[in-house]
Amino acid sequence: MPSIPDAHSDIERAWRQYAAEMDRAARAAAVAAVHEEREHRPPETMQPFRRRMALLHREIEQRHRTCARLHRRYALGLQKWSAGGARKTRPVFMATVAADLCVDSLALTLFDGRRQELLSAASDSRARAALELEASLGEGPAGEIADGAESVLVEGEGLADRWPRFGRAVAEYRIRSVVAVPLAAGRSRLGALCGYCEQPRPAAEIVRSAGTLADVLAHTVLLGGTRDPDGTPAGGIFDEAEYPSAVDLAAGIVAAQQRCTIDAALVLLRTHAASQGLALGQLARRVVRDGPPSTLAVDSAPAD
Repeated sequence: MPSIPDAHSDIERAWRQYAAEMDRAARAAAVAAVHEEREHRPPETMQPFRRRMALLHREIEQRHRTCARLHRRYALGLQKWSAGGARKTRPVFMATVAADLCVDSLALTLFDGRRQELLSAASDSRARAALELEASLGEGPAGEIADGAESVLVEGEGLADRWPRFGRAVAEYRIRSVVAVPLAAGRSRLGALCGYCEQPRPAAEIVRSAGTLADVLAHTVLLGGTRDPDGTPAGGIFDEAEYPSAVDLAAGIVAAQQRCTIDAALVLLRTHAASQGLALGQLARRVVRDGPPSTLAVDSAPAD
């Protein structure tokens, strides 16, 4: 667990990010105000352009103000934890986002064009377990977003109806409803934001609220956030993220042993993990350490 001095550094960085986002919001507001003031001036042909520019910069302003709110809330949470002697679990940035969205747990997954996971971040152990289950079972909300769904909202018995294995498995973690939306920048889909609730019927506006936060995370935290001197993204989500290197290594080991493709190796790993009641990451680490189990073979995977 990070020490209190480490938390002090993170607190300072969170407040710097808060100030930076407020500055960006103020600049966007100033540009919007100029276009709003000039909107009805001649020539008339320029008026639609000025209206569009005003709306665009008001949208950018709101995005930065929302991001600033998240950084402020995160900094205050870290300060409270540090002042209490670090006796409780250290706050994480994704837990701040979950609280802002009013969901019990929240997970973020980034994936590439082939639907392969690049990194993930979770608000707590329940969200991490849901991600592991989805990876192991090959079904769930993040996968549907990766396949092109615009949003996902499933509740109550609908969880098991839509995802027979995933729905039953997450019930053991008191997950009664799921919301998921894309993380996107323009036409590029970067990943998925998935919220998990104990209540079977979440608030009706949760999809819109989740979409707003996903937009903020995509543009200000993922694409426009803090970077280390070497250019590596840092802070918040990136400090807490888990990278699926063990899964990639395990898939490569299995592919070499079984003389199959990486995609086929991933199917084998998911199938074996599900049959043994293991999380995909747990099985992958065993494969990297000890080699593939003898019961894992190409002919043991289900047919497509």
